[in-house]
Amino acid sequence: MLAAGKISLGRVALAAVVILVWLAAANSYLGGGRYTRDWAQQRGWNFNNSTHRSHPAGAVAYNLKKPQSTTCEHVVERLRLQLIDNYSVVLKGIRYANIWGYQETENKGDAAIWTGQQILLKMLGIETSESCRFFDKACNMERFNASLAFHNPYSSILISGGGTFNDYVWVDQPSRLEMIKAYPEVPIRSFPQSISMTHEKEINETVTALSQHQNLVLAGRDETSYEWLQENAQREGDLIDLLAPDMTFMFGSRPDYRLDTPKTHDLLILSRDDWELAPGVNTRNIAYGDGVIDLGGLVGNITYNKIDWNYIHTPGIDTELPSYLKGKQQTAPHLMPTDPKKSKRTPGDEKLEVKEEKSKSEPKPTSTSQPQKSKPSGNAKTQSYHSLPTAAPGGNTEHAFISIAESSPHARAAAKAHLGFSILGSARFIITDRLHGHVMATLMGTPHVLLDTKLEKNSKFVDAWTSECDCVRVADGLNAALGLARRWFEKEAREEMRKVKEEEKKKKGKEGWW
Repeated sequence: MLAAGKISLGRVALAAVVILVWLAAANSYLGGGRYTRDWAQQRGWNFNNSTHRSHPAGAVAYNLKKPQSTTCEHVVERLRLQLIDNYSVVLKGIRYANIWGYQETENKGDAAIWTGQQILLKMLGIETSESCRFFDKACNMERFNASLAFHNPYSSILISGGGTFNDYVWVDQPSRLEMIKAYPEVPIRSFPQSISMTHEKEINETVTALSQHQNLVLAGRDETSYEWLQENAQREGDLIDLLAPDMTFMFGSRPDYRLDTPKTHDLLILSRDDWELAPGVNTRNIAYGDGVIDLGGLVGNITYNKIDWNYIHTPGIDTELPSYLKGKQQTAPHLMPTDPKKSKRTPGDEKLEVKEEKSKSEPKPTSTSQPQKSKPSGNAKTQSYHSLPTAAPGGNTEHAFISIAESSPHARAAAKAHLGFSILGSARFIITDRLHGHVMATLMGTPHVLLDTKLEKNSKFVDAWTSECDCVRVADGLNAALGLARRWFEKEAREEMRKVKEEEKKKKGKEGWW
C-alpha cells in the first residue's frame, strides 16, 4: 500500500511539472511574438533551414541524360508550407504593414514575388497599407508615416523579396538602407532576397545600417545569401535571420496554366539580355521572335518563340504604353497572330509529328525561318518587337489599353504575374535563364532547362530548394539546353508511337474476333 501511495504521489508530481512546463511554453508562445534564437531552440524549431537539405551534385536537376517529367508538386507544397511556417512566427504580432521595394516594371518574376507576398499576408490576416520604393519617387511619405503611427504597436515595414540586395546595380540597396536608418524604432522584416555584395565601400555601408537596427529580421533566398547575413549582418539582441525560398511558392502548384493555356509553340526561350547574362550561355545565337529549329533525331523541326517578358506589356492596366517599353515592346506568344506556314501543327494541338527514321544529327541553334523582326543593331537593350496586341487573353476583343489605368500595386502585380504564367504555358517546353521562369515553370510542372546568370543566382537557388524536381535540368549553355529539349521531345515522340501501335493492335484484335 505504501509503495503504491508513493507511486501515485510521484505520478501526480510528474503531471504537475508537465502542466507547469506546458503553461510556461504557452505563455512564451502567446506573449511577445518575437522571433528569437532562444524561442526557436526551446520549441525545437529551426526556421533557418526547417526543410532544406543539402543536395549532392548528382541530384536529378543535374542529370543531363534523363528526360524531364511534368511534376514537382511534393517540393512545391513543402516550400509553400515552409514559408507559412517561417513567417507565421516572423510576423507574429503584426497586423498592418507598409511594404518597401515595390517595382513598377514589367518583370513578371517581380510581380509573382509581390503577389506571393500578398497571398501570405492575406492568409496571416495582415493588411497592407502603403507601398514605396524610394522616398522621393511615387511614394506618399505622409501617408506612409501616418499609417505606421496610427497602427502602432501593430505596424511594421516589410522589405519586398527578390534579387536587388546587391552592389552591382546600386539602386534599390541605398534606398533600402536609408529606410532602415530612418525607422530605428519600427519592426522591419524582410522577405527572401538573393544577396551578392563584393565591393568594400558598399558592404561597409550596408553592414553599418543593418547593425544599428535592433528589431530587424532579414532573409536569404539561398545558402550563400544566408551565410552572408550570418557573417556580415550580425546585430545586437536575440533576433535571428532566416533561410527561406522565394515567395512565389505561395501560389502553390498551378498545373492549370500548363494544361489549360493554348499552345502556340513547341519551345519557349525566355532569355534576358542585360548585365546578368552569363558569358558562354550563347542565348544571343537566336534572335528574339519566332521561327523553327531543327533538333534532329526523331523530332526534326519544332516551332519556337524567344522573348524577354520584361518587354511584354500587360494588357488592361495602363491608358498608354509605359515610356520604358517604347521602341522595345514584344508580344506575348498567346497574343500573337499565328502563321500556319511556320508550323506543321495548329496552335493548341498537343500531338507531336514523329519521324520514323532516327538520325544522329545534333540540334541546330539557328532558325530555318527568319523571326518576324530582326534585332536592331546599336542598343543592346533594344529588342525585336511586334505591334501592340489588340485582344486580351482568351480571345477577348477588348483593346489592350483601357480608359482608366489600374492604380493598385497589388492588382497590377497580379495581372502581370498571371500574364507571366500564361506566357510560360504557351509552349510545351521551356529554356530560360530567368530565375522566375524556373520557379513558375516548376509550379506549373512544365519541363524546362535553366541556364545560370553571371552571379550564379539560378544554380544557387536550385541547389537550395529545387534540385530534386524532375521537371528541371540545369545546363551550362544553349547547345546543351537544346540537346535536353531534344531528349524530352524524343521521349514524347516514342510515347506517341507506342500509343499508335497499341491502338492498331486493338483494332486488329477486334477485326480478327469478327
